[in-house]
Amino acid sequence: MILTRDQCTGADLSAMFFLHLIPVDVNDLPGHRKQYGFDNLDFTFRDHRLIEGGVCVARRELPDYDIAAIRTGQYTGEGQVWKGGFDLAGSTDDGQAAP
Repeated sequence: MILTRDQCTGADLSAMFFLHLIPVDVNDLPGHRKQYGFDNLDFTFRDHRLIEGGVCVARRELPDYDIAAIRTGQYTGEGQVWKGGFDLAGSTDDGQAAP
């Protein structure tokens, strides 16, 4: 997954990213994540960054299982900065496979 922002600021770089993946099959999750129903791949920009000509790019490898939905955004100690989500074809809003 690649996230980009033109002309990023220090605030863009310091906020933590949340990346929650809801699998098509909860059994694909690591053992400790099954109880939550999603994989938590939160990360900092510093760990997954690239800056080219003022454009910030955060790149995060995704696991090798079918994904029903992605929830992502950034947050600080003061709360969420932004959030977004993607429901992939064949899934409902809660990430469960559609009948």
